[in-house]
Amino acid sequence: MQSMNPAEEGAGFRSRAVAAALAMFAGTLGAHHFYLGRRFWWVYPLIAMPLLGIALRFDEWYRQWPFFIAALVTVVSLGEAIRIALIPDESWDARFNADSAVRSHNGVGVVLVAIFSLLLATLIGMSVLALMFEGIFTPA
Repeated sequence: MQSMNPAEEGAGFRSRAVAAALAMFAGTLGAHHFYLGRRFWWVYPLIAMPLLGIALRFDEWYRQWPFFIAALVTVVSLGEAIRIALIPDESWDARFNADSAVRSHNGVGVVLVAIFSLLLATLIGMSVLALMFEGIFTPA
């Protein structure tokens, strides 16, 4: 039986900064989960991409319910970028780099990823909420 824990597989070094940046830039595609060797990395694109395709079939695609769910997947991945960026180096190494001789020494890079992820999540979340509430409270 094959283990799905990257530390048990003798996997190479996994950078926390790279994982957080992947979650920030390509989290909707599950890139950070793929990088970390997680089994169900494909769930995010399986949810977001078909829904976005459905929403794009309409003239005002950004006002359709499938767009809101796809945007929620994006906001969740930005939250994961923040969570990954704020994990202490010791905890990260114990989980993902247990068999690696290289140890994490992250500094400003992961903090900047956390800050920009928070800004993006706030911007996207508030924009989507404004569009959603406009659709709910505007008479047809």
